[in-house]
Amino acid sequence: MNNIMKNINAIVIYTLGLIIFGIIYKSSPHLNINKYIMMSVIFILCINMYFSYHSEIKDHKTEISIYEYVERNAATIVTISLALSIYIATTNKANKYVMNNLIFGFLMALMPLILVWMPTDTGVGIRVLRDIKTNFLIIGIGFVANVMIELLKTNN
Repeated sequence: MNNIMKNINAIVIYTLGLIIFGIIYKSSPHLNINKYIMMSVIFILCINMYFSYHSEIKDHKTEISIYEYVERNAATIVTISLALSIYIATTNKANKYVMNNLIFGFLMALMPLILVWMPTDTGVGIRVLRDIKTNFLIIGIGFVANVMIELLKTNN
């Protein structure tokens, strides 16, 4: 795959991530997403688009090692989401915003772990899959961060 097509992949994948996050933000008032979290998620998605657009696609083995980094981070966010769920359930800190954000954050962070198809030919397929999973992970982190902010607000 030539560089032009690789660059188009990065732009399309991250633009779709931005659109999906924008749709969630605009159509889900029950999430009450903090505006700083929203701006951070948009900024981080744009930064990732920039780096993916400008970086060279490596060989299959190298792309797999980078891909595993995204998988580890997703597993960590899922663990944090579950820990927050237990904390909220045992301390009665839940309100509709906290629970809705926690559910969305958990599901978004879980998506990279659910997508299990693994291209085996070149690094291009791995790179595309990694970019897709990175979108879900960044959005999931945003929702989990929003839960933490909501919890801090309820403690004050």
